Amino acid sequence: MRDATFAFKKGLIKKPSNMKNVFLLFVILFLFMSVSCDKEEIDPETLNGTYTGYFVRASSPSADYARANVTLTLDNGKFSGSSNMPYYPAICRGTYSLSGHEIQFQNECFWTANFDWTYILDGSFRLSLDGDKLTITKQLEGSSIIDTYALEKQ
Repeated sequence: MRDATFAFKKGLIKKPSNMKNVFLLFVILFLFMSVSCDKEEIDPETLNGTYTGYFVRASSPSADYARANVTLTLDNGKFSGSSNMPYYPAICRGTYSLSGHEIQFQNECFWTANFDWTYILDGSFRLSLDGDKLTITKQLEGSSIIDTYALEKQ
């Protein structure tokens, strides 16, 4: 034991930095919280309601996409909605289902070919619910484009 004490006093063995320990603790805590939160199922009943907020598409910090005001109503597996900008995003009506933190939209409306159909609210999205705040995101396949719906229950 005396050799170890001597080594610390002479600076041959460095004591671990408290900041490193605190940082490591925060990293471990963050990872634990991230994993444990993802395992919680979202109760479909808590989603029911009308939400208002905005939609934005982003692909890079330099891209300048518009921000649209949107309304989305979720009601026992059915959805409907609208935007203040035509086809940005294209929200009509349909059904949805939940699986963990994923929401799958099935659009039931007929659309014409005069706009980019990737704006249609359809397919699988990541879902995050924090109280009355609902965030729905989707990264378009094979690109860096991310669609985000940031909504609040009314």
